[in-house]
This record gives sequence, C-alpha cells and structure tokens, in this order.
Amino acid sequence: MPDDIQRNPEILESLEAVRCQASVSMGIAQDIGEASRIPGIPKVAFLSPAQDMTTLAGEIVSAAECDILVRMISLGQPHRAIPVTGALCIAATARIDGSLVSGMLDTACGSSELRLAHPSGVTNVDAKLERQDGTWYAASATISRTARRLMDGYVYVPAARTPGLGVVPRA
Repeated sequence: MPDDIQRNPEILESLEAVRCQASVSMGIAQDIGEASRIPGIPKVAFLSPAQDMTTLAGEIVSAAECDILVRMISLGQPHRAIPVTGALCIAATARIDGSLVSGMLDTACGSSELRLAHPSGVTNVDAKLERQDGTWYAASATISRTARRLMDGYVYVPAARTPGLGVVPRA
C-alpha cells in the first residue's frame, strides 16, 4: 500500500532512478539531470495478476472483482488511487498481444473492460487499438469514474466579504 512504500525511502530512490533512466531511454529527456526535472513522466507502475486485496478504506476487493492489481508512483510519491493517464496506458497495453500486461490477464477478459484494482478500489478502463505498418495506435481509451463527496460542512464568511448578498436584519 502507499504508506508501506512511503516508509521506505530506499525504494522511492530506486524507483526514481529507474524512472529517470526510462525517461532518457524513451527520448523524453536528454540526460538523467533533465529527467529529474520532469517528475510527471514517465509514471512508474507495479502490476500483478488479480489477487484479493484490502483498500485504504478497509474494503475487501476479491480477485474475481478485478483483472490486474496496480500500484503507481506519481510525482515521486505512491498514488493513493490510480492516475488517469496511467490507467489508460495500462488499458492500451493490455490490448497488445505479448505485452507484460496482456500476459497477466485471463483470456476471457480480452475484449471487455479492464478492471484495475488500486489502493482506493477498482477503476474500469478500456482501449481500442489499431495496428498500421507494424505500429500500434490507440484509437480510443475510456475510463469510468465516480463522483464522491469530498467534504460536508459549513463555511462561515464575514458579511463584509460578501457585499450584495444582503444582511438578514436582526429581530
């Protein structure tokens, strides 16, 4: 889980070194120094075949409810859910026969939505790919997201800060 990774600075340092080298190898940065100044890309992800897990909220997600287990590092920190960009890239990679991601999947889910288990739950993603002259292209990628309440409460603002809203006369 994110807190376990966060408590181990050696792991984070190693993952950052891998991310920077990948950035240079992909042509995103010209050298490691430049890569270290571009912390947002590429992302680092840990993937495994589906397995039972417990979310940060303590909810149980069974292996039958997901296709792949994902943990991601975003901007040098363990992500508490899954970044949308990472989720969509995993969806696209899952559609390429022979990729590490496709190899983790039960063949039955080959054309259906992919269910990615992450520290906060499960996110459904999908991608349609086309191959032209031996090169894969993403024709589309989709993600299902839910809205959840982030805060419930009151905010008290001084009347002087809200001109024009009117003041309720005191009785």
